[in-house]
Amino acid sequence: MIRTKNRDLEGTIAVLRMKIENQAELIDHAWDAIKQAQGTAESNEDAICDIVKTMPGAQMIGFGQKDDSPWSHPERSHRFDGGIDLKANVAFGIDASGTGSVPTGTTVSVPKGYVGLLAIRSGLATRGVGLLNGVGVIDHGYTGEIRVLLANLGTERLEMKAGDRIAQLIVIPCVTGVASYTMLSGKKPAESERGSGGFGSTGD
Repeated sequence: MIRTKNRDLEGTIAVLRMKIENQAELIDHAWDAIKQAQGTAESNEDAICDIVKTMPGAQMIGFGQKDDSPWSHPERSHRFDGGIDLKANVAFGIDASGTGSVPTGTTVSVPKGYVGLLAIRSGLATRGVGLLNGVGVIDHGYTGEIRVLLANLGTERLEMKAGDRIAQLIVIPCVTGVASYTMLSGKKPAESERGSGGFGSTGD
């Protein structure tokens, strides 16, 4: 029994050593590529980004266009910003206390294990404009157009032009798949004090 456990332990150590060696090779490769860059901050950043794209497990966000509109190109204001700016694909207006669903002309593909969150831009928030649903959620598997649900909470009508930035997309890791929950196949969840109460069941 002791010999069997020792063999299992040795096998585990061997696997861990191999993983560490592989990571060391990746680090060496990254360092060599950076040293070969032109020496400017921008070229070093390009080298790092190119390496990250080729690393095992690297996940990429896919964007597409619903039409040929020049406004359906999401972009970051600065290279390493967390939020990706989304633009209105059409001119639109929303009356005070009104709401609107604004097309962006942009389609998206979020990688597995990630979720896309839509947030209002701070410039619009200072004018009393927010997202109708608080935070938009874009799941992996949704490949349709991104539409932004805006609510004008201000006292004046909101007027926006095609190409104006109206929201930002933030893509972050999240727990998905079987690791995130246990399915109770053919069984009912255990009863609780709240039960199925929702949608204001606990009061205003």
